[in-house]
This record gives sequence, C-alpha cells and structure tokens, in this order.
Amino acid sequence: MMKIWFICFGLLGLFQPLFSQTYEEWVKQERAQYDRLAKETNRGLEELQKDYDNFVKQRDQEFAEFLKQRWTEFEIFKGNLPRRDPEPKIAPVAEKHSRTSIVELQTTERPAEDTRLIAAPLPRVKKSIQKGYPLLRFDVNFYGNRLKLGVDQDLCMPFTGKLTETAFADYWLRMSRTNYDDLLDRLFGWKEQLGLNDWGYYMLLGRCAEIFVKDENSRQLLIWFLMNKSGYSARIGYGGGEVAVLLPAVQDIFFLSFIVKDGVRYYITRPLNKSLYTYDKNFSGSNRCPDLRFSSSLNFSTKLSGKRLLNYKGQEYTISYNQGVTAFFKDYPSTELNVYFETPLSATLKESIEENFRSVLQPMSQEKRVEWILGLLQQAFPYRTDEEQFGHEKYFFSEEMFFYPYSDCEDRAVLFSRLVDMLTGLPGIGLSYPGHVAAAVKLPEEVKGDYVKYGRELYTVCDPTYMGAGIGRGMPEFIGKRVDVIPVMGRQITREREDRIAALIDKAGGTILNRSSLMQFAEDGNVYVAGIFEHKFEDGSKRFVVPAKNRMIFVAKVDNQNRFEWVLPLGGKGVNMPHHLKIDGNRILLSGTFEKDADFGGIRLQAKAGSDLFTAGIAPEGKVMWASGAGLQPNEEKTGFNYIVRFGKKGEVLQSEIQPDAVGSFLSGIYITRKEEVVVAGAFNRWTGIAKLAASNKQKMSVLNMSEQLKELADDQVNNQTDKGLAGLLAVIAMIQEHDTPVSGLMALQALDQYNPTFKTRCPAIYKNIGKIEFIRGEEGIIQMKTQNGKAVNFDKVQVKDGSRMRVIPIAGNDLKVEIIDGIQVGKAFIWFRLNEVTLKRQTGDMIFDYDKDHTLRTFNMSRDILN
Repeated sequence: MMKIWFICFGLLGLFQPLFSQTYEEWVKQERAQYDRLAKETNRGLEELQKDYDNFVKQRDQEFAEFLKQRWTEFEIFKGNLPRRDPEPKIAPVAEKHSRTSIVELQTTERPAEDTRLIAAPLPRVKKSIQKGYPLLRFDVNFYGNRLKLGVDQDLCMPFTGKLTETAFADYWLRMSRTNYDDLLDRLFGWKEQLGLNDWGYYMLLGRCAEIFVKDENSRQLLIWFLMNKSGYSARIGYGGGEVAVLLPAVQDIFFLSFIVKDGVRYYITRPLNKSLYTYDKNFSGSNRCPDLRFSSSLNFSTKLSGKRLLNYKGQEYTISYNQGVTAFFKDYPSTELNVYFETPLSATLKESIEENFRSVLQPMSQEKRVEWILGLLQQAFPYRTDEEQFGHEKYFFSEEMFFYPYSDCEDRAVLFSRLVDMLTGLPGIGLSYPGHVAAAVKLPEEVKGDYVKYGRELYTVCDPTYMGAGIGRGMPEFIGKRVDVIPVMGRQITREREDRIAALIDKAGGTILNRSSLMQFAEDGNVYVAGIFEHKFEDGSKRFVVPAKNRMIFVAKVDNQNRFEWVLPLGGKGVNMPHHLKIDGNRILLSGTFEKDADFGGIRLQAKAGSDLFTAGIAPEGKVMWASGAGLQPNEEKTGFNYIVRFGKKGEVLQSEIQPDAVGSFLSGIYITRKEEVVVAGAFNRWTGIAKLAASNKQKMSVLNMSEQLKELADDQVNNQTDKGLAGLLAVIAMIQEHDTPVSGLMALQALDQYNPTFKTRCPAIYKNIGKIEFIRGEEGIIQMKTQNGKAVNFDKVQVKDGSRMRVIPIAGNDLKVEIIDGIQVGKAFIWFRLNEVTLKRQTGDMIFDYDKDHTLRTFNMSRDILN
C-alpha cells in the first residue's frame, strides 16, 4: 500500500499498599488539591506537578526502605510443558469416500481466562523532567526496526555493588533520581507504533538494556526498574551471584521456571541454577500483569522480507512474510494455544496472501473456499513433528509457518483458522484432542460430517493434518472421544454481519462511533451495540425523537437474524456520548459522558458542573438496573488527564479519581474486579483543537482569505515542531475547528497553487482528488466529508465515500488519533478493508493505519511515502 494519502486487558492487578499513606488516600487528597488549584489560577498546574514530584520521591524512598529488609528464599519450580500426548509421527491419509455420517463430538470447553482485576488499574505517575540533562544517544535495532533514543547517562550506570538487599535499595534510589520518564515516553510510543503487547514491551526493554549497560546483572536490574516505573508488576530475585527479573503473566508460560507467591506464578526470565531470594510485595502503583495476547498485528519494518514458494493444484504461489516478525516470534515464550489462534498476521503477509489467493477464491462459494484452504494446508506444507524438527515442543504463530520448512498439527490448525477468517469471513474455533489439534468452522449451511456444538452454533470439523480429508471429516481414532474447544475471541462475528448491523443502525438514524468499543458479541449469538442519534431513531416499531441541540445515546440488542430485539434510548438535555460497552455475565455495562439533566431508564442523573461521566448497568431484556454519575466534571481544562471510577455492585461510587496523562501507559475501558466491582478507566480527550490561536492571531486571520489562513495554520504547526509533511493536513483539521463554515477541497487547492505551486505536477492524482472533497465540522470533533456528485473518491489505496465520518481526538504526547466512524476503506480492486483509525505522529510525520477487524497495523510517513 505505497503512497497512501489520508484525509484527515485480560488484566490482573497485584497492587498491595506498602506505605503509611496508601495510594487511595493520596489520590483522594490530590483530587481535592486539584479542585482547589482549578480555582486558584495563580498557582496552576505547575504546582500540581510539584505535589506529584513530592509523592513520587516519597514513594521511592519508602520502597527502598522496604527493599532493605531481609528477603525470603523461594523454591524454584521447573517450567511446565504443554499438556499434550504424543503427536502422529506422520500425517495420516484419509480414505477416499464422501461424507455420509453426521457425528456430534462431545466437547469440553476450556475455562475462560480470569480477566477480573484484583485492584483498579493505575496510571503511570510522572515526575518533572529536568531541562538540559546529559544525554547518551543510542541506535537500537529491535528486530529490524531502527529506534533512535536519547537516554539520561545516569540510567546507563552499571550496578557495581554486592548482591545485597541494601545494594538493591541504593540502586533503586539512584535510578529514581534520573530522568527515566523521558525514555519511557519514547518506549511507550514505540510500543504503540510497533503493535507490541505487554510481553513485547518487556522484550523491547531487554533489547535496550543490552545496549545501555554491559553486564547481565546490571541489565536485569535496569529492566526491573523500568518495568515497575512503566506500571507493570515486576520483581527481582538473586542467587548464586546472579540477578533475574521475575514476571507474572495472564497466561501460562511453558518451559520457564517459576516461583509461587500468594498463588501467583512469577516466571524467572533468566535461568538461575541456585536458590532464589526475593521480596514479597510489589512496588505501589505497579499492578499491571503482562498479557501475552496481541490486540493488533505487529507493525515492523518491511525491509526484512522473506519469501515462501507454495505449490498447490498445479499453481505456484510466492508468499512474502516479515522476517523481523518471525525473528520476534522465535524469541517469544511458548504459551497457551488460544494466543496463537488469535494473533493477526503482519501487513506484509496479509497483503501477500490476499494478492495471491483472493482472485482464485473469488468465484467460489464459501464452502468451496474453506475446502480449498483446507487442501492448501494439507498439501503445500510438509509435515514433521516438533520433536523431529526442534527436539522439543514448539507452537507456531501463523507467520512462522512460512519461515520454517516443516509444521505439525497445531501449527496447521492455527494458520488454517486465520486464513478462513481472512478469506471467507466465517467464524472458527480450535479443537484440541489428546495428542492432536484441528479446527472447526461455522459454515453458512449444514453439511454432512463431524461437527461440534459451541454455544448455540454448529461448527464443522476441518483437519489440516488429515491428508485428503475434506470438510466434516475428522480422524476416526478421535470419534467418540471428548475434545477441548479453543475459543477464538473476536472471530465469532463475521465482517459481513458486522457491516449489516452497522447498516441497520444507520437506517434507524443512529451512529456507532467505534465498533471495537461499542459493538459486543454475546455467546448466544446476539449482538449488543451502543451509539448516538441526533434527530430520531426508528427501530421498526418505535420512534424516538431528540429535542433540538441534544444528542441521545442508544443501546440496542440485535438478534441472530439481525433484527432489533429492543432499543433503549438514554440521555437528556445537552450532548451525550457513549465511550465503552461491555458484556459481563447477565448484565450489559455502558460508560460515557452526559450533560445537564439525564434520564437513564427512569433514573435521573444531574451533572453538577454541566457535564459528568456516567456508568450504567443494563439487564439483558433492556432495563436499566442502575446508573451513576462519577462527579468528575470533565471540561477543557482537564483535557490531558486520566480518570478512574470504581462502582459497587449496585452502582454506588466507591472511588473517583483523576491524574495527569502519560504516553501509552494507561488502559481505557470497563473492567471487573474480584469483588465484582466495576472499574471504568479512560481519558478526558474532548475536542480542544489542533491550533490554539491567541486573540491577536485570530484577529489577524479574520481578515485573511481561506488559502492565506491555511498557510498561516500550516506555518504555525511547523513552528510548534510539527513535521512539515504533516503540517498541511493538520492545518486543514485546524481550519475545520476554527470555522463554522465548510472547508472545501477547492480552498485547499487555492492554497497549494499560491504557496506550493509545484505540488500540482509532483502529485497530480492527489491534487485532482483533493478538489472533490468538502469537509464539514460537527460536534465533539466529528468531521463529515462530502464528495462531488456523491461518488467515492480514491487516493491510491484509500477510498473515501460520500458522507464518510471521522472523529479527531488529541492523545498523550501531543499527537492525534483519527477514529473512522464509517465510509473509509483501504485496499484495491475488489479487496477492501474497513479503516478503523489513524494515529498522526506530529514530530515524525508518521501515520499509523489500523484497519480490518483484526486491527492490522501499517506505518506510512507523509513526506517519504506519500508526498515524495
């Protein structure tokens, strides 16, 4: 996708208080302090930051005192192996006969991962960064990605003392006096851009530590310090003169030795042959448990590209994959199979597969496509057990199937499931037999053959290792035996159904602002969805009307036939906005903001300062069980702050806090604690504008024509350290914000002709299509785009439809996120993917595209890839 131009956690906490003043007491105190500061304009936010600095210093000092206490010796347990019986030495061949039997296999559903929190998620508390501190500059190569980092030289000082509790405490205090937050901001930025999960972030810290310091003990201690300051639960242990980082994990990790404390496994990331000593409480505020799942694809440099030749049905296919990604997976710890089934492909591999296979599959029915993919796995990938190839069990991520010469049953099942999802859109699951792994697919029509029942749906068995066996044919030796179902989260609703529900909502008069956070699939096949409507909402039997200048929220239940089962309007006077929707057992939880007086199913809420955050519990039949305001009073002055609100079982507010934002270190969403409490976390990121113009500047711009104003806004962006290539795009966004009148593409062309006359000849296609777009500003940063004659406009691989809508949101680090509400796709010809969002990096000019249901990531630079 070169030259694209764009117009605009299962989580476990382990927090335990260590100090005389608990974290909760301190935050309550600081919230009261903040409210006072908001009224005392002579002090401002700088004074608030001083209070944070004092708290960080106190917290570090008290943790160091705790570390000086005698540590406890723990027994080291040998790492577990995957629970598997021996695999077939050779891939069995099916006898040639048609499907004649219909056999339901008895299933055992694996228990769902416990995603409840022990404590509320805590944002990273940043201290002030000194100006002009001495820097060491490093060029870090992380699996082919070149990261340029400036690091406080004191962070790179080695550990030179003996391995004692006092020496570790002194090291902590020494590191805490450095400017580590500057480094963490950059590392979290790279975490987001590269698509790293929690464990990938730990691997990134490990690579940096290899560059920053020379001896292994110093590296381990630096990783331990930075992981804790990043908000993760991390400890260190020592024994036999060696230090090792100890990490918990949401999933089981195989092969790594571990210790057990309070029922939690802490995995030893570096082999220790002797006994291990460690402390028994976590650093206050570091309660994030690393999750090994991937919420998006890895977004690595495409310079390291490998190729795999596949021969199938007399055709030869050359598949490109990302060698940086396969190298990363080679070093990734072995974990539970559902992680492998759920992990998306890199953009390189995904696009190559689409280009090679899509045209072949296009004329086929969905059943025939599944049959073709099944045959591809059986015939184009040579079989060999892991014991023969590696000497030990090794599960493959899909990307690795194209790197290693051989594969076994679980590897084939993982890739088969991913290809079916990509190329057919049909939901699938994994099947784990004793000593064997296969897959199953929910076909549009029932076929004769073996199947399993998962939820209320039937899934037809497909075995990529049973050579010559078509869909519906499992290995005979497993008939009658129980099979574990490996659910694949996020794949139980097809793209087609997702689009149909969105169209249903749109026809009724509503809008889904973000499908990822406001459309949830239930195990019974129903879908719950939330959004907004501004004039009226008609579900076929009822009609809801909105008073003038108001915006209402709706929550709807859509049945298996994609019909409304019920619609619940929420809100009242003013503009109302939903943020997150979550299914939790027998209730639906919704969070968002409301203004003035609101009615939530007969429960009246009043915003004390004009606006507030809310959370509501809704029963499956569409009745509001409880609704509560948080009392946080979001406003423009608090933009750039995170919030945490904790509700009891009946909706009573137990905790309501705000804290300054920190790059990449905070989770947003609805979580459930072990005590069945509801925790809502997020950020105040209201539409505050791209350009903040002084009154004198506004007066000056009022006398300029539109093209001159665009030039002024673009210059203002450059003067504020914005990449020159991105400055023009941000100028258009700023123009939309500053004016109530639409900003047309013709105005942009006039500015280009006057101030950048060579653009017309350098980028003729882009120049021509800019003139076909008109931008219209809406509330809360929502921008609508109209096209000439209502026809779609293509910018190379991006298609903008008439009426496309997006929302611009400021994020931490002074960057911007553009959420696509509807109408914009990426791809080409008949291969199109829905664009979810684009992150705009001001200083570098990078644009991180997030597209398709599996959140494939790809980075483009405005100057190098688009305007060059």
